[in-house]
Amino acid sequence: KMQRYPRLREETERIITTYIREKEQSCKDQIMMLIDCELA
Repeated sequence: KMQRYPRLREETERIITTYIREKEQSCKDQIMMLIDCELA
């Protein structure tokens, strides 16, 4: 269905990709904090 609206699809993909990158960075930060706590 999104094939009919290429700009909508591109914008949706961009928003989702940005959201995933933000969550990935947050997850990496949490893991680094956990490792630092365990090594302390």
